[in-house]
Formats: sequence, C-alpha cells, structure tokens
Amino acid sequence: MWRLLGAILVVAVVNSDAQLEDQFINWRRDVGVNRGSWPGVRQDIYPHNFHHVPKKAPKEVESATERDREPLEPHSNWAGRRNSDTTDIEQIETVPEVPDTDEEDTPDIPVDTMVPTLLGGFSFNQGPKFFPSHDSDFENPFNFFSGFLAPRRKWWQGPNACAERKEIIDEEKDSSEENEETARQMHHGSGIIVFSGDASFESCSETNNMYTCTKRKHSNGKTSAYTITYKCCHGYRRNPSAALKGKEAFCEKVDMKPIMEIVENDLGAGEFASLVREANLEDQVDQENITLFVPSDEAMRDYEKMAQNNQVDFDVRLLPEPNAQRKKRQADNVPPKALVLGHMVENLYDLNELTNEQILESDNNNNTIRINIYPRPYSASDEDEDTSDESQASPLAQRVVTANCAPITKGNLLTTKEGLVHGLDGILMPASENIFQLLEQHGEFTIFAMALRKTGLHDALMTDVDEKGEPSAFTVFAPTDRAFEHLDTNIRMKIVNGDSCTLNILKNHILRHTLCSAAVPKSGQVVSTHNMAKDIVTLKSSNMELEGNSVSRKKDSIRIIRVNDDAAIERADIVATNGVIHIVDKVMVPESARSIESQLEHQNFTRFLELIEFAGMRDYFGGLNNSTVFAVPNSALESNDFKSTLEELLQDKEKAAEFLRYHIVTKMMPSCDMKDEEDLPTASASGEKLRINLYSTLPMFRHTYNRATANCARILRHDLKSCDATLHEVDRPLLPPNQTIWEFIESDPQYSTLTKLASDTELETLFKDTNNSITLLAPSNEVFQSLSEEDLNTLLDDKEAATEVLKMHVIPEVLCCTGIGHNVWPFLESVRSLTRPLNINRDPNTDEVYIGTTTVTQCDIVNNNGVVHSVDKVMLPQRPKLRMPFFRQFMFY
Repeated sequence: MWRLLGAILVVAVVNSDAQLEDQFINWRRDVGVNRGSWPGVRQDIYPHNFHHVPKKAPKEVESATERDREPLEPHSNWAGRRNSDTTDIEQIETVPEVPDTDEEDTPDIPVDTMVPTLLGGFSFNQGPKFFPSHDSDFENPFNFFSGFLAPRRKWWQGPNACAERKEIIDEEKDSSEENEETARQMHHGSGIIVFSGDASFESCSETNNMYTCTKRKHSNGKTSAYTITYKCCHGYRRNPSAALKGKEAFCEKVDMKPIMEIVENDLGAGEFASLVREANLEDQVDQENITLFVPSDEAMRDYEKMAQNNQVDFDVRLLPEPNAQRKKRQADNVPPKALVLGHMVENLYDLNELTNEQILESDNNNNTIRINIYPRPYSASDEDEDTSDESQASPLAQRVVTANCAPITKGNLLTTKEGLVHGLDGILMPASENIFQLLEQHGEFTIFAMALRKTGLHDALMTDVDEKGEPSAFTVFAPTDRAFEHLDTNIRMKIVNGDSCTLNILKNHILRHTLCSAAVPKSGQVVSTHNMAKDIVTLKSSNMELEGNSVSRKKDSIRIIRVNDDAAIERADIVATNGVIHIVDKVMVPESARSIESQLEHQNFTRFLELIEFAGMRDYFGGLNNSTVFAVPNSALESNDFKSTLEELLQDKEKAAEFLRYHIVTKMMPSCDMKDEEDLPTASASGEKLRINLYSTLPMFRHTYNRATANCARILRHDLKSCDATLHEVDRPLLPPNQTIWEFIESDPQYSTLTKLASDTELETLFKDTNNSITLLAPSNEVFQSLSEEDLNTLLDDKEAATEVLKMHVIPEVLCCTGIGHNVWPFLESVRSLTRPLNINRDPNTDEVYIGTTTVTQCDIVNNNGVVHSVDKVMLPQRPKLRMPFFRQFMFY
C-alpha cells in the first residue's frame, strides 16, 4: 500500500512540474524577457547601462514653464539626485502621458522617476562604478524579487505634477539651542542621518492634493532648510474616481475657461458679472495668480434689498432694524469697484489647502477675509444629494467652508490664466473694524458695551492678534438694550454696576473661536461648543411657520437658531476683523452668575431657605464672597433623626443662625481642591472646623477618589456654581462636634464596660488626644455581655489582655461608613487597626457595613478627634491551633 501511495505522489509531482514549466514559458513570452535576462526585470524600465539614459528632455517638457519642469521625486536613487555640495535638485525627466491606473501591472515608468524598490534595487548597473565592468546582459538575481515587489508610483512622482521649493530662513541660534534642536529632531523625527557631528532631518506629509517634504541639514554649526511642495500643475487635477476606488489618482487635465465665462455660465452669477463690468474691472479680474469669490445672484439681490428695502436677511430670523436708514447709507457707500475688489485675493487658494481661521487679504485696501471650516453632519436630505465620484471627492462633500461666514457652495474652478474661482452664498462685506468697535458704535448695545468695558473684557475684543501671534477669533452673542429691559432688576443692576457676577454673565456670551450660523445644520441637529467661562453652549436650528395673508393663504417659514434652548438669534454673521457677532434677544444668565440664595431656590433647597429666612440671614447669604456653602436637602432636614432638632432650631433664631454658619466655609473650596483629612474653617462664632475626607470605593483604583465627606456626611452633588461662592449638597445636617471620643463613651451609659476596660491604659490617653484622628469600633455593654463568662472575666481582670483586644477595635485614621463600598473577591479591601488588618465591605442589598468580623449598627458618631461606629461584636484574638508533627514537618516546613 505504501508503494502505491509513493507512486501516485511521484506522478503528481512530475505533472505539476510540467504544468509549472509551461506556465513559466508562457509568462516569459508575454512579458518579453530577453535571453540572458532575469525574469521580473523590465528591460524598458531598467536599461543595461545607466549612461545610455537620454539626458535631453522631450519637447513637451522643454516647452513647459520653469515651475512645471522642476523635479517630481525627492527620494529616488536615479533622478532628482542631490549633489553633495549643493542643495539644488537636478532636473528630472517626465512623461506627459498619464498611465492607465486600471491595469494591474506596474505602469511603464521612466528611469528618472522610478522609486527604489523594496529590496533596495541591487542592480549591478546602478550607482557609481567602483570597478571596471563589461557590458553584459547579466543582471543581479535579487532583481527577480524587485520586479514583483516594486511599489507603485505615487501621484506626485507622476506626470503633470509640479514642484515648488522654498528656502526656510531660521533666526540665528546659539550653539546650545542648535544642539538641543538637533537632539530633539533625532529623538522625534523620521529619516535622520548623522555622520561625524552632521545631522540631516527630513519629514514629509501628504494630503489629497499636496505632498510636502521639509529637509533640515546641520553641518559645521550652520543649519540650512528648505521645503519642496508637490501639487498638480495648473490645469490638472487628481482623478477623484480613482482615489475613491483605492487606486493611485494621477494628475489629469481638466477643462479651463475664461473667468467671466465661469462666473456667468458655470456659477450663474450674472449679477456679479454685471457689477464687474460696471466697475470696469474685467481685465483686472482676468489675471494670473488671482482667487475670486463670486456671490450668487440671490445673494446679490439680498444685498440690493439691504440698500433699497431697509431689510437685512442673514438666513435666520428676520426683524426690522431700528436704524435701517443708517444701514442703507452704509450699503450705498460701498461702490461697485470696492465691492468687487473685496472679493479678489492675490495668490491661488485651493479649498483643499485652506485652514480654519485663516486670514486672507483682499484687494480692497487689504480688508480681511476670514476662512472657517466646520464638519458637515449627515442628515436625511443627504440621501437625495449627488452621489457621483466627483461629488463625493469634492472638498465641500464632508465639510462646510465659509468666507466671512458666507458659505462656499462651489469651488476650485480653474481659469485659463491660472486663476481660481469659488462660488459664494453671500456677500463679502468689508470688515475693517473689530468686535468691540462695532458694538460701541452701534446704538443698540450701550449696556452690553459698558459692561464689557467695566470688566476689562473689551481689551480682548479689540485685539486682532493674540499673545501667540495668531489671528484673534471670537464669537459674541450680543444682547440688545431691549433684552436687558426684560432681565431681573437685581441682576441688571449688578451688570450696570460691574459687580463680580457680571464677568460670569459676559463670559457666557463669548466664544474663543469663530462660529458662523452656517455651522448650525438646518436639519435640527444640535451643535455644542464651549464659551469663555468653559461652560457648554448648544445651538439648534428650527423652522417656524408663519401664517400667510388672507388673499394667498400661503404659509412661509423662517429659520430660528436658539442658543442654549433659550435666546434666539435675531441677526447673525456680523463679521468683524477679529470674529463675528450674533445679535440675541435675551441675556443668558448662567448658573455661575446666580447669587447663592438664587441658586438654593433654583436647586429646591426650600427647607434650608426657611431656616435662612427665620434666622434673618438672607442679606448675609446674598453678600457671601469667596465662600463655600454645604446645603442640606429637604429630605434630610425632615428625617426622623433630625426632626426634633429642626423644631428646636425653628424656635431659637440664634441657634438657627449658628447652625447655618457652620455650613459655610470661609473660602472657595471646589471639589478639585479638596484634600483628605483637611480641616476647613467655618463661619461659626466659635470657629469650629469642618473635616473633609476623601475615599475610593473602586477596586484596583485605590488612589482615585470617587467619594468625599464633610464630617462623614456624604457630598451628593458638588460644585453647583453661583456668584463668588461654591455650593455642595450633603446627605445630612452638619452638627459641630463638642467632645472627644473619651468624653463621648464616658458620658454614654451603654459604653460603660468599654470605658472601664480602657481606663488607666494607653488607650484612654489616645481617646483624649485631640491631635490625632482615629476610628473606634465601640461594642456596647450588651455586646460585651454576649461573651462567654471566661472571656469577659479575662478582659475585666487582665488589663494587658483587655488593651490588646481593644487595640483591634482602633483604626489610626478616620473611616466613615460612606468610604466603604461593596467589594468581591479578589478585590477585597482592608484597613489596618493598631494590631492587625481588618477587611471592610458593604452588603449591596441591605447596605450593612462590615469591618473585620463585626457589623456596624450605628455609623458616624463624629467627635473632635475622630469618629465612633457602634458594632455588634467583640473581636477576640484567634486561639492557636495544634498541628500534628507530621504535617508541620512536611506540609508547613
């Protein structure tokens, strides 16, 4: 049988070998491998002798511009070869034809633009020749693998890609700074080569339409640097269909038209074209290296309405302006020439290369154009949009791009004279004044502008450049004077007087970035951001239907944008040099600007407020400054444990006032500043302290505090902001301790046995010491009586034995019941008593607390020097167990 199987195997191997040989012959014939050559090596790509490569560029290349003939491949071992004595890049040879990217084989690529293979390209004909060689058809056998593993050519290495080189001029640095910079680049950078003290650093980055490489060279104490940027030449674009299919999208020729033809036909902006002709700017617009922003006809008609019909439409809620005549004069004062020049920018600005908050200078007296970019959220209406490859590859497919808050609807249209055109859904009105100048000059914002000046915030809103040298960017939700009239009188007076709460209110209206109305989706999705006070701000758009007139009965709808579900934007996108203004119909008062009394009322601490009212302390709480209040909820004040105490407080104003003062800490104490075992000063007449303890009930995260207590009362809610004060909610009233642990057990008859055992021992001294903080697990007399008669007599007759037993019940730190959570094996937690560790746990069903072998029957009896827990058991030392010698020797040795 084995012989039969062997024979079958031999026949199968012979047949497969014959099939493989036939396949190899057919493949070799198809590829066209010459005799004496190794398979996998394309003879048309790798000539046998490097010196046979033509040095003269084709006519198509020679006739191209100087920029078009710059090198396209910075890393090739063949072309773009750098001379060791200069940083210039030699001219390389390009091919005007675009390879067919649909073919599976690597396209034919000229030797001067070929990337080194993955195996390094060990061809004997490559590189400098150190020894004489004979012309031979023999090739390096390693190139067999190179033919299969050679990487595909990148788009920026292919035809119709242009390179632009810029020298980087660095300020002079001393030697220490240069060494530090070199070391940093060697540590963080990529592509660093160091020889004998010289360092070369190169970093490259690639986007959809640009490939940039920056090279720095440090030699002999001097640093040189330059950047090479590769892009498609003018008139060429990367093929979006190939990019979406995961193929290399080379630069392909696109249609170019005269600029006025693009404006009138492609964008349908006949109104703007007429304005250009009216201003006699046709020749100036149709120039090289110009980017033109073209408003739509609808935007132009809205602009005319602003000048003629005394009405402004910012695509949001429309309201008549009280000073529309002044607006009309402003619109009339913008001549056609200035308006057209305000939409022209020197240099080409591709949408793919623009960045958020980028500032462009127009040809109209260098008035600025601010670029902003926002993500485009998905909506149900997107399903009906164009899903073609070209549309999906558009720079506007996944984001919203605005110029002076006017959305760009269509972009990157190429002109025949190397220009670029972007279509707009709006007019670029000249922005020549900053935000505060606009607010102060406008008659509707007198109160708001005055408050900004009193608080000093106006300085920031007047700057066009921040402290880092970057363009300033702000968004201001500006309430009108009419909005202040509807504000609470007390709050309005605080704002007018410039009180400290005013700063919180004003910061709630300011963002540290530009947020245009175009960033808010019309589909109703919520946009959230942070204001200057670091609070969350939400914006949501909705449509409100309006009843039509009695004749047509047609219903129209207007778009309303609401901020924080409260204030509505009346007029949007008033552009300034350092940001944008949105006019809102309400003053948005944050919780951080509320008085502590208003915050207590807002959070429904009604019983606590009754005590404040009864004690006559409304003004006292209203005037709190830099303070912290621990408020008690209604349920805790009305509980059975505190009911009788509350009745006593409501009969004595002085006691009620002292009770309330103990809930006030005389400094601002947010939760992030709390420390474990910290004593905080209170406003009580006798100056009692309030003890803070921090705990972690998270397994494996013992140093991550997730619970905090004040006098063992758990802090339920923390950091409820108010003006000049912080509010924390605790789960029980805070009563100042007035005795030590010794005084407590000595005064309570149920702990007489415990007192007797601890008296005249070192524990009595410990229980009296106010400089230490401890936890005592206190068994009552009844618990001691449950011991056996022998054990109880031993404790009563032997002081040393009693002391050792009681030390097991003393923990040298404050352990509140709140600090004990539910734990399961293997994440059991423990604390150490004076003699041994004790496991701690909590029953998740009954909420019972276990410490050691005891169950806590009464928690958190707070004293001056610690806390007492009443327990149901006396913990005794374990008696030693006898073991057989055999087991002791062999099992426990």
